[in-house]
Amino acid sequence: MDAKAINEFLREETIMPTFVEMDARSTLSVQMEQDVRPVVLINTFTVSADEAPELLKAWAEDAAWMKKQPGFIFNPTSSWHR
Repeated sequence: MDAKAINEFLREETIMPTFVEMDARSTLSVQMEQDVRPVVLINTFTVSADEAPELLKAWAEDAAWMKKQPGFIFNPTSSWHR
């Protein structure tokens, strides 16, 4: 596949995430400019009840991979909220 074909494929097949401001008082861009710690990550997933088991399985697989990455700090108190 040449570069043009690769670019066309990526344009057609890549699904980009949609960022939604969760706090109008402090936008993501303002937060990214700050040099503060710790960071709290909140992922919101909206799935039907029958898709939930598949999502949980994928999340567990991703978490297992992330735990092996250099610099990753595991927080055993993190949890799901339904």
